[in-house]
Amino acid sequence: MTTSDAMREAIKNLKLKRETNGTRYVRPYLGTNAVTGRPLRPYKSFPDNLTDGECLEQARQWLEDIAAAIGAGVRPRFGELLTRYIDGLEVMGRPANTVKTYRTLARYAEPLAGKDAREIQAVEFEQLYTGLLDHGGRNGKPLSGHTVLTLHWFLRGAFNWMANIGAVDIPTVEYAVHPKRLKSRASSLDPDELEAVDAAIAAALAAPASDRRGEMAHAAAFAAFLGLNMGLRCGEACAIRMCDVDQVTPCLHVDNTVVYTGGPTRLQYDTKSHKPREVAITQDDLAVIRARYAELKGIEGIGTTTPLVTLHGEFMRPNKVSSAVSALLRSAGAHGSFHTLRHTHASLLIARGADLKAVSERLGHADEATTLRIYAHSVPGRDAAAAELFRQIKGKQED
Repeated sequence: MTTSDAMREAIKNLKLKRETNGTRYVRPYLGTNAVTGRPLRPYKSFPDNLTDGECLEQARQWLEDIAAAIGAGVRPRFGELLTRYIDGLEVMGRPANTVKTYRTLARYAEPLAGKDAREIQAVEFEQLYTGLLDHGGRNGKPLSGHTVLTLHWFLRGAFNWMANIGAVDIPTVEYAVHPKRLKSRASSLDPDELEAVDAAIAAALAAPASDRRGEMAHAAAFAAFLGLNMGLRCGEACAIRMCDVDQVTPCLHVDNTVVYTGGPTRLQYDTKSHKPREVAITQDDLAVIRARYAELKGIEGIGTTTPLVTLHGEFMRPNKVSSAVSALLRSAGAHGSFHTLRHTHASLLIARGADLKAVSERLGHADEATTLRIYAHSVPGRDAAAAELFRQIKGKQED
């Protein structure tokens, strides 16, 4: 059976399977690689919020995209294949911000774009990484190790796709030496900075917004309020509307994010972890939210579906809001970004003994392991408890 025959048969007879954890997936047989003789069995899984029918429809679109790549006789030029790989991810519904990041990463690989993908050697990827670490950033400055490492994992995914459709023989990039994962701690505000930032947010919200600069200060301060007090991401804060506020419970319903990839800013009906969540708030928090909504009602057309972080009733670009929040932090004598507020929220909760699962759900992490990996340093008394335990063990041995 040829690859094209196997492709047609796979599209016709697609069936969903389940992993042991319940995740639905497809892994159709598409024939064999003509060079290696290995079976071509690409894998695709689906989020929990889709129906079986929606999963199968996405799977068909995915296979048709692969079929187009093979049927069109795509030349195995590395740059062309990377573009088709990213286009396929976009068609399959990957988040807009993820696709935007991948397109940026692909530009870093432009020195290899014109090469035949089958002929690129692992050492060429190593040379690419070295060059980027040395002078690959803006104005010839070094690119961060984290970014280069992210590029490596992106290229690994792309090469696995290329191998699955038979465009390359082996995923060469897997054999390249790459930067090691850097150990870092989540940056958060110290107590003095927290007090100053909290006061700066309150002052900005209380100040009159008589012009565009004042309106921007209000919008940024309210976004900062959501990041610091509820642990929201910037895009999530920009997406909050009055209809997302449950005033009885009270809590925020967080299941959208605002994205900007060029053109109009838009609301994406999903979050980074693909998990909607309810974030509990206090009556004091609710009072701030109500005050913000009352303030916006002076703008024509404002309703419950209007974003609360806004200038003229439209969704704001998260990068613009993040820049304004960074300026607010600097004015308060603190250093950091919007994400610093989210880290501060999480670190303080964990340091005060909050349940790890509750914090994980509040932040919208995939699981508690993600939260623990980022905030392990904040868990109170871990090393002290270990020292005391060893003292007790040693005492028993001496007895």
